[in-house]
Amino acid sequence: MKTSWDKRATRYDNLQWANHDLYFRVLLEELRLTGDEVVLDVGTGTGKIAYTVQPFCKEVIGIDSSQQMLDVANKNLDVLSNANISFRLAPADRLPFTDGSFDVVIARMVLHHLMDNLEGAVKECFRVLRKGGRIVIAEGVPPNHRLREDFMEIFKLKEKRHTFLEEDIMRLVADAGFQRINVRTFFMDAISINNWLEHAEIPPENVGKIKQLHQNASHYFKEAYRLREENGDIFIDMKHAIVTAEKY
Repeated sequence: MKTSWDKRATRYDNLQWANHDLYFRVLLEELRLTGDEVVLDVGTGTGKIAYTVQPFCKEVIGIDSSQQMLDVANKNLDVLSNANISFRLAPADRLPFTDGSFDVVIARMVLHHLMDNLEGAVKECFRVLRKGGRIVIAEGVPPNHRLREDFMEIFKLKEKRHTFLEEDIMRLVADAGFQRINVRTFFMDAISINNWLEHAEIPPENVGKIKQLHQNASHYFKEAYRLREENGDIFIDMKHAIVTAEKY
């Protein structure tokens, strides 16, 4: 039986936010790679982040729990012939690596999906990092505390998931043992809601409901998201948080 992620695999690379140049640029700035690192990309999906960091590190391994996602990632690998990238099927909370195997662990837009063992997955990331290694976590977050409930109301029509504020992610990594925790936030502008609704495997009966929640949102919501409607589409500015921390 196909999982939700298996169904998303063929469309995932069409998502506007997942291909945003600003996302890649900010992530690389926070990674601070020197070329010598062995990197683990947790929840690699189709390998977008693995391929982005590949030129700047010694080796990158991507893991994912969806074989269909990895099939897409490996298809790209066949085309690009990048010798320092490999992909493995594995759950985030049971990483098939020995202690201290990696210099850097990346988790972009994956933690909010880990409903069964979120804390265990972060502890696994801590375990497989060497001393002095870094974790870099990227997550979409509500614009502020006041709009957390609105954020949750929209996303519950898409899937069951965690909703984080920046401090939630920072607390999560601190509880796992990480230190020197920092956060950076940024907005990706003019993200198309139609693009998201078309490619994110949202239940068809909820597509219209999600659009209405945006169209009928409060003035405060629309201001915070800089929401505008053009040619039958809705555009918003999406806030993202990148949390970095180190293992000592």
